[in-house]
Amino acid sequence: FARGAKGEAEAAALAGTMAKLQGRASFVDRMGDGTAMMVIASLMSDRPDRDGHISGTTLSCSEKTSLTNQIEGAFGTDLEPPNPAPEAAQARSIRDNLKILKCADEQK
Repeated sequence: FARGAKGEAEAAALAGTMAKLQGRASFVDRMGDGTAMMVIASLMSDRPDRDGHISGTTLSCSEKTSLTNQIEGAFGTDLEPPNPAPEAAQARSIRDNLKILKCADEQK
């Protein structure tokens, strides 16, 4: 950067732009959290189990396995780091929730 008033103005403008970009990135990350939960909610069965809990999906076991495999195939090892990229974190959330939900064919 050039020194002087012009350089300082450019630096201030750049700092303002960086703050806006960081705010937008944070907003996208928060949107992703909601999106992952909406995906899980859309796959959940509305039929309670014998204990009265909603604990299953509308997917058959083969569909659930296929979707889990697709997620793992698409993201691979990116699902496992302690701080994955936002899209990998969303995929991991979907995969992990699918693993604990019962398949439609197990709910009978």
